[in-house]
Amino acid sequence: MNSKATTKIAANEAGRREAGMGNAVRRPLAALLLAAFALAAQAQEAVRFDWFEYVGRDAAFDAALPPGGYRNPVLAGFHSDPAITRAGDKFYLVVSTFTFFPGIPVFESADLVHWKQIGNVIERPSQLDFDGLSVSRGVFAPSIAFHDGTFYVLNTAVDSGGNYLATATNPAGPWSDPIWLKSIDGIDPSLFFDDDGKVYLLDNGLPRGHSALRRVPRDLALAGTRATPQRQREGQGRARSVSQYGGFLISAQIAPGLHADATISCGT
Repeated sequence: MNSKATTKIAANEAGRREAGMGNAVRRPLAALLLAAFALAAQAQEAVRFDWFEYVGRDAAFDAALPPGGYRNPVLAGFHSDPAITRAGDKFYLVVSTFTFFPGIPVFESADLVHWKQIGNVIERPSQLDFDGLSVSRGVFAPSIAFHDGTFYVLNTAVDSGGNYLATATNPAGPWSDPIWLKSIDGIDPSLFFDDDGKVYLLDNGLPRGHSALRRVPRDLALAGTRATPQRQREGQGRARSVSQYGGFLISAQIAPGLHADATISCGT
């Protein structure tokens, strides 16, 4: 065999080895690309959970209490914007839950210290639609009132419907579907039932930090009619609730801003 033939055979062998190495490199690369495409396809699919639960374990709650003592906060965890009402010898409390479901837990207590959750106002997906909302929207600062055997929760569904009313004869539920209060703007509405049969609604609307106390017809409080209520008093500051003491209506307000001032308004 001459030298040219030997060189040609060697070149062919080298070419086959290089081709084999190329195929060996391309196969893992192709597998990696296929895996990447599969992961990308999975990432585009909606991720759903059947259930998610978080339980805090804080060592501070393991320490023994002295007789008659209690800890603050009395209701620890994710329970912002609490509102309380009394019915008989029991107290009932509701809090904000934003877009978490089930929403607006209802707690019961006999002493304002020991609380037990007994239900949720928003317990059916048909009641409120949170699809597409961020976790900082939805249910803001609910209020709760009790009158003549019925519990009332007023609330603002931010970016998901506006102000609404839900009612129940049993605070553990079931609660009604939202009764939308289209004539009530702003946020943080609350109801007050006076001893003389009059009903008042307190809310916070525009301009920012502007509160209004309105006397509303009983049909608005009970059935959510769309009649525009008459404003009885207007003030500056974000008001949360109204109550009665010594024959006077009393409302607490806080002005918006980092250095907020709190005020108490009183009237008959």
